[in-house]
Amino acid sequence: MATARRFWMFGISSPLIYLIICLVIDRWVFLRRPTSGFWPMSPDVFTVVFGVLATLAVLSMPILHLLRTRWVMRSLKDKKPGAGGNGRQPEDEPPPDPDHTDWIRGRRFLFLFMACDFVAVVGLILFLLQGRMSVMLFFGVVALFDYAIAYPGRVTGERR
Repeated sequence: MATARRFWMFGISSPLIYLIICLVIDRWVFLRRPTSGFWPMSPDVFTVVFGVLATLAVLSMPILHLLRTRWVMRSLKDKKPGAGGNGRQPEDEPPPDPDHTDWIRGRRFLFLFMACDFVAVVGLILFLLQGRMSVMLFFGVVALFDYAIAYPGRVTGERR
């Protein structure tokens, strides 16, 4: 769990890193050009693209919450004694040291991690295409909310 929290701390800093990249590109590249953005779209096309992607980004919050809650409840069900032997270790064997790619909870966490970061990357790409800092800020804030939802807390049913 400590490794997952360390990954989460690195992940929550990624929207801030993308924002710094956008600020540098905005100051050094876009201010010297007649148009901002590497591939500016017409306002109508940009409005549609931004609307669709912003809707998907906002919908990612309840979807991530639902997935995380279901996975936590499934883990709680598997940990109950008598649930097919999944939750009990023989007393003479130490518990296995899971790797994040081998462990089912680790794979679930990595999926949540990638989904959260994907929202921030969409903001970065739209900024590079259009050159609007407000787009990166919007998607960065949504990504931070996604990271808050996907915080790797305990799997005991306690509140975070």
